[in-house]
Amino acid sequence: MVRIAIVLGSLFLFFGSAAAQSSTAALEAKSLFEQGVAQSEQAHWAEAAELFERSCRLVERPATVLNLVFVYEQLDDPIALVRSVQRLIAITDPERHLAERKRALEAEARAYPRIAQLRLALSPPEAVLTVDRGPPLHARDPHVVLLSEGEHVLTVVAPGYLPVSHTVRASAGTSAELTLQLARSDDTSATLPLALKLPTPPETLAPAAPPAARGQRRAARVLGALGAGVWLGGLASEVLALRRAHSVAELNPEEAGFTNATDGFIRARRAVIGSAWAGGILAATGVLVVPQERVHKAPRALTWISLGLGLGLAAAGAALAIPAPERIGSSGLFWPRSEAGMLLAAAALPMLAWPLTVVWK
Repeated sequence: MVRIAIVLGSLFLFFGSAAAQSSTAALEAKSLFEQGVAQSEQAHWAEAAELFERSCRLVERPATVLNLVFVYEQLDDPIALVRSVQRLIAITDPERHLAERKRALEAEARAYPRIAQLRLALSPPEAVLTVDRGPPLHARDPHVVLLSEGEHVLTVVAPGYLPVSHTVRASAGTSAELTLQLARSDDTSATLPLALKLPTPPETLAPAAPPAARGQRRAARVLGALGAGVWLGGLASEVLALRRAHSVAELNPEEAGFTNATDGFIRARRAVIGSAWAGGILAATGVLVVPQERVHKAPRALTWISLGLGLGLAAAGAALAIPAPERIGSSGLFWPRSEAGMLLAAAALPMLAWPLTVVWK
């Protein structure tokens, strides 16, 4: 009976100690996570990455790993970003963490254009590869190794074979294939090149865009082209209206003050107004449906440039569109000025739509 009590007491102490250690690790991981969030809010990305990594080593939570994905994106470290995405996919549930997985995969898609991809064939099959003395990062295809831009040392070892090292110069967005056949330790005649430059291929091994994103890109291009074409039609109508106004004024100087009342000018005016606004709305709609990954790839300066140009064109268009007071004997050429203002204001719509798209997506 005493022995049973001793055994039960030992088990209780063991599991109680394990639970206490687990609780302590969870509290420390939470504290490190909160410190990482605070550093992120101050844009101290390197410090935030270290804190999140330390938190993950204690307790690997989906929220912590997802924050690592975004921090490595800010640090422009695509390899660490993809590695974090793979960690997140491994520890999350496809249904319960659907939103987190989607955001991480979108960040991964943005990182692939900055990554070189090397398809390796190793012989013997049991050969082990290391990249810069660490484990390699594989794509979804286990035979494809992902490399950041720059020089890397690939080392291949296998029992009974001579180890081989390669210096690889990788360029962002490129892919290549390499076959490494190791020589047995008793065969020293085999030689291998010391360096390999990755060529630019006609296609990349990056994950293909989902059908929805391809449809959005197509719709954005079609709407943008239609909008530009219709707006240019309005500009052509404006030019024709000005030419007609000049010709009427030259042929009938005494009627120059009344040219805006003729049927030809009224039709041209309506054509300019309709084409201008229809083209601007179509182009703005095309901007709004640009896929999210394209929006995030665009330089941030583009948003401010687009906003500034849009506001400038809108202000100039509003100033021109205000009708001038009619005066007896004044030239009837004043009215095309109003339509020119509408053309400028309509051209501002897609430029103002871009900042809205960035904020929205």
